[in-house]
Amino acid sequence: AGTRTRWGYRQVMFEGKPVLEHRLAWLFVNGVAPPGHLDHINGIKDDNRISNLRLATSAENSWNRGACKHSKTGIKGVFWCPIRKKFQAQIRITGKRICLGRFTTAEEAAFAYASASAEHHGEFSRLETSDDR
Repeated sequence: AGTRTRWGYRQVMFEGKPVLEHRLAWLFVNGVAPPGHLDHINGIKDDNRISNLRLATSAENSWNRGACKHSKTGIKGVFWCPIRKKFQAQIRITGKRICLGRFTTAEEAAFAYASASAEHHGEFSRLETSDDR
C-alpha cells in the first residue's frame, strides 16, 4: 500500500490525507504522533520498523546522513582541495564548519572525520560513503 515520495520515503492516505508511513508507525506503536523529526537509524528511508526509528532533532537527523550523492570523494566529510592538492576533512558542529586538517590520502581524512563525528555526534554519527546506500 502507499507510494514512494520523491525523497524516498513511503506514504499512505490516512483519513483522506497523505501521511509518511514512519510517522504513522510511530503513532500506532506509541499512541502519540512524534513531536518532531524521526530518524531512520540505518539510513534506509523506507525501512519503517519501529526498531529502526528514533526521535531526533533536525541537527541529529542531518548527522545521520551519508555522503552527498554528488560528493567527488564519496566519503562523508572529505573533500579534495585543488589549491593545496590534498584531501580536506571538515565537520559541522553547532552550525559552524570546522576544518579538521588536510591530508595526503582520502583514508587519512576519513579517519579524522570519523573521530570527530564519533566525539561530537555520538549515536547519530554516520560514517558510510555514498556507495554504501
